[in-house]
Amino acid sequence: MYTGPHIITDGLVFAVDAASERSYPGSGTAVTDLVGTDNPTLINGVGFSNNSWVFDGVNDYMSVSSNGFGTFNSQTYTVDAWVNLNNLGSDNVIFSYDHSSHTNPYYAIQLRVLSNGTVYFSWNISGVFQDLQTASALSAGNNYNIVATFESGSQRVYINGALAASATNTGVITFYNQETWVGRGNWGGYMDGDISIVRYYNQALTATEVSQNYNAQKSRFGL
Repeated sequence: MYTGPHIITDGLVFAVDAASERSYPGSGTAVTDLVGTDNPTLINGVGFSNNSWVFDGVNDYMSVSSNGFGTFNSQTYTVDAWVNLNNLGSDNVIFSYDHSSHTNPYYAIQLRVLSNGTVYFSWNISGVFQDLQTASALSAGNNYNIVATFESGSQRVYINGALAASATNTGVITFYNQETWVGRGNWGGYMDGDISIVRYYNQALTATEVSQNYNAQKSRFGL
């Protein structure tokens, strides 16, 4: 079920889907990566309801890798997630390549929703954080497909298949011996809401490919 009809698979190196029994049986802490070997663990009592993982906004998260070198340190990538936020009172982290001790350099990449509902995508270039933020805001209680693409000279954020923000920053992301998390960021807090799908590509999807992925699964989320 993680693929659905006509999901882009070229460059797909990590995929978890709460609705797929191959990825998650509905209970326990073990999650299976459907395309690779980065099998996550649910930490601090992540719940499960309506084919989604439920995060409490306090300390729940999915630990994907204790050492992000390998799958998640590509200089060209896409993070593709389906989320539903319970609360916009604080920042909600969707995906983060972070540092558990929260000492400099903090995170290398992060995708989150700010407390005002805007989507915030940021990355570390030689110790200097670059970022991209949408003008439009999300609402609590609605399903959204949020996609961030990165390559040097082109960064984009899409919401439900449509381009929401873009930038043209150049440079090489500085990766350290960090951790890969879903639903947590030492800078930006925890997810308060549901995450159903997370995909990571080692290439930047085009606008056409982002739209194709969205259209392939929007009916599942009532869109």
